[in-house]
Amino acid sequence: MAWKLYIVRHCQPASSVAGYKGGDDAPLSEHGLLQAEYVAARMKQWGIQRMYSSSLLRVLQTAEAIQRHTGTDWHIWPALSEVPGRGNWPKLREKGIVAHDYRSNVELHNSLEHQYPEHIVSHPKVKFSQPFEPSRQWSCSVSETREQSYHRAEIVLEELRKRYWGTNSAIAVVCHGAFGSILLTLLNESSPCDYNRFNQAHGAISRVDFDNDWANGQYGPAIRFTNDRSHFPDEVVTEGVLP
Repeated sequence: MAWKLYIVRHCQPASSVAGYKGGDDAPLSEHGLLQAEYVAARMKQWGIQRMYSSSLLRVLQTAEAIQRHTGTDWHIWPALSEVPGRGNWPKLREKGIVAHDYRSNVELHNSLEHQYPEHIVSHPKVKFSQPFEPSRQWSCSVSETREQSYHRAEIVLEELRKRYWGTNSAIAVVCHGAFGSILLTLLNESSPCDYNRFNQAHGAISRVDFDNDWANGQYGPAIRFTNDRSHFPDEVVTEGVLP
């Protein structure tokens, strides 16, 4: 018996398209919206039962398509979001800035719903929560060290393990290329790095199985596949593909 974790990268954002003049929190491009329909159809085929997503718009729109196709409960965790400044990790270490605790990058808020589109706030299947204290919200606008990013990912994975250990659940986590790579790096028991160890196309899916069979000693995570794009026609794939 095992529970399955699908790590899904968001689809193509408008900021990837030449001529984009919008803000940092970009929506999906028209092509990205098309990709999201293919991703959602695959998630329905694979029978996901719960979904967790970051709070940034490109991920929300990807997750929204999945929810519409599957009808699953949708948990929005800002802690799954990417933050700016990952390219500064080596410089931060040169300056001796190595913060390990996520709490230095968490802000207090009166409401978790304040930053989301109204139709998502009012959606009956959407739940706003965090793998932290209920009164705290992860801030997506503040940069962090590599150690903070990895610590945040460890907390996310530990919370998912607590919730789904001993079940046959199929869970989707919809997030970002860099944070998805951090999750996979931890699950692969690899050392932290400053680059994306696991390359993922827009809308690509990775799967990790957690075996609950303690009697046979097979209880750790097993990465079944990464960067799967088989749900896309070739002409729909963007980014994260080696020539």
